[in-house]
Amino acid sequence: MKKAYRTLVAIAVVAIFAFALCVCLAGCNSSWDVSASSNGKISASLVQTGNTYALHVVGNGAMKDFASPADAPWCKNASSITSVVLGEGIVYVGNNAFVGTSITHLVLPQSVGAVGENAIPVEAPYFAQTDGIEFAEEDLAKVYTYREEPVQTVSRHWQSDKNTNSNVFDFDNPDELFATDGNYWHYNDNGEAERWQKTRVLFVGNSFTYTNVVPEIFHQLVNQMGYLVDTYSITGPGWYLENHAKPTDQCGKQVNALLNARSDFDFVVLQEQSTCAFANYDRFLRGVQNMQALIESTQDHAQIYLYSTWGYMKSAPSYGWDIPQMEMAVRQGYEKAAQATGVKISYVGRAFTELVLANSSINLYATDKHHQSYAGSYLGACVHAATLLGADVTKATYGGSLTDQSVLQQLREVACAVAFDEEYVPSEGDDDDQNSDQNNDQNNNQNQQKDQTKVLVVASWGRFISEAKTQKLVDGFKQYCQSQGIEYEEISYIYYTGKAQSDPYYFIANFTAKVVQDGNVDIVLPCADNIKTNPDSQIINMVVGDLVAIDVYGQTNRRVAKLNNDQLTQAFMQYVQTTEAQSILAEAN
Repeated sequence: MKKAYRTLVAIAVVAIFAFALCVCLAGCNSSWDVSASSNGKISASLVQTGNTYALHVVGNGAMKDFASPADAPWCKNASSITSVVLGEGIVYVGNNAFVGTSITHLVLPQSVGAVGENAIPVEAPYFAQTDGIEFAEEDLAKVYTYREEPVQTVSRHWQSDKNTNSNVFDFDNPDELFATDGNYWHYNDNGEAERWQKTRVLFVGNSFTYTNVVPEIFHQLVNQMGYLVDTYSITGPGWYLENHAKPTDQCGKQVNALLNARSDFDFVVLQEQSTCAFANYDRFLRGVQNMQALIESTQDHAQIYLYSTWGYMKSAPSYGWDIPQMEMAVRQGYEKAAQATGVKISYVGRAFTELVLANSSINLYATDKHHQSYAGSYLGACVHAATLLGADVTKATYGGSLTDQSVLQQLREVACAVAFDEEYVPSEGDDDDQNSDQNNDQNNNQNQQKDQTKVLVVASWGRFISEAKTQKLVDGFKQYCQSQGIEYEEISYIYYTGKAQSDPYYFIANFTAKVVQDGNVDIVLPCADNIKTNPDSQIINMVVGDLVAIDVYGQTNRRVAKLNNDQLTQAFMQYVQTTEAQSILAEAN
């Protein structure tokens, strides 16, 4: 028994020794003299890790040239060499030195002044620490310069107008569209050398893409999150994808020129006319297929995403649907087309529906009950960011013109839930009743404070009244208060520019949302006659008091809305009905 035991122990010792020897042989370095003069001043050694090797070259002076890759002493292991580390002191890298390896780049120390021919794999770049290095090869496009700061990104967006027949850019000089990126590299957070590499995204669509410039919101959002993204968009009001694909079409001319000007877009996002996906599926599919053919013929690696849009009240009832039912019809059309073509989908419309079904108080729609509000555009940008880039937008800091953090939180959460195909669970306190109560409590507190300070603030909507007329009306009210013995400390106005459709407060939803956000307004002047019932007006969540009809330069359906009930607001409501105030309001802007 003891003999058998000793035999087993002996076998075990031999096995352990053999294993240790194998480990030593696998991990021990092989070293060679690779100095140009064979004086031993530069040595190269292999260090094995698993099935790959790192090649270290250290010393002072110039490396020798190799007549061919087969003459390098590490040639038998070359295909398994995944990194080459050159030490400071190396002044020259020899011909054919590392060409047979599997390295993805070569970092040149500051001491290197020259590099021989065919030194690294043809697809691998040089990462230079300094300028002025002499390269025997003529392809300097593969030489990258060290840069600590991120490279600059660009964001350029064009909307074609079918009536003006204008071009969005100069076809003779397409290079002017693109910022010069340069070839740069840096050390990442893990201390690894890598290229500063940008992602390029192109949006093609119509007003659902252009409203509030969704691609620009996307650009700001992802770049502030640390992504380097160039963002472009070409849109036309009411355009179909089928038109975008045609080089003879006004927008199609722009799309074709842009895609032919460069071949390195990473993503192309396609948005179709809002009802085409279900009302005219054949046209929709044809548009997707034609755009896909154009993209695949011009781009090296672009991924195509369909921008699935939302249901809306302007059209849903005509089909016998509510908003979620219309969005489902849109979504099914997009999914059918995606399955037929093999492209992917960015489910923006589904995110809209999730918030509608959750009874969120966030207003996603503009006053036309068709296009999106700024919150809706921001939601779309978040869905695109999470879908295309995998960005966790719940950690985003950019909110654009939105400042309510609870609103931003909801929009970001639902975007991630939809993009990552997770169940959306609304945060506590998202329902309409609680938000309305909070708004009312806040407004009541503000009103109590204003009763004490005798301050009145008028919100003037620039779509129907000029700032000069607003000032004249406020001055007139001050004189009215003095004549009536009404005391006040301050009477002022906030002018919300909205004369042109491009102005920020042209639509009532944007105007009233800003009034609610500002939170210190007592009088709204003038508004639509349905200010208290219009679902697009966020003022309905505030305490809307009396409404007084006024005539603003012939607009007899205008109203003055009172948001609290103190002495100054009551006096203002009486003042706007006086002959003096009516004459001011009736004046031309």
